[in-house]
Amino acid sequence: IDNLTVRCSSAKSKPAANLSWYVNDVLMDSATIRDTQEVIRHPDQLESSSSSISIPLTSHHLPPGDIRLTCAASIANVVTSVSEELFINRPMPEKVLELKNIGPVSPQFDLLMGMLVIWILFA
Repeated sequence: IDNLTVRCSSAKSKPAANLSWYVNDVLMDSATIRDTQEVIRHPDQLESSSSSISIPLTSHHLPPGDIRLTCAASIANVVTSVSEELFINRPMPEKVLELKNIGPVSPQFDLLMGMLVIWILFA
């Protein structure tokens, strides 16, 4: 079984953003994916978040056909930034892709205006 391994990183903020994953607009839960979240503390006292997920590429875990993958960053349960959606049309050769965010939803979280980066690896 092939796995889809994806990593999303947020910009610096205080507090660190919580990262959530959506496949075809459905929030992924820990029963479906293996999720590893990490908070990085920087010398300027700001923090950034990183989340890696691994999803088996089976019809049990993912819907058939195209897959639309989204990473959303939130602070205090307010979505502050959303990655551009990644469309995956299976089968796909091994590659690495980078996605940039479409910008913050709320201007009060200006520290999160940086880039959300998603790396895609097929194993």
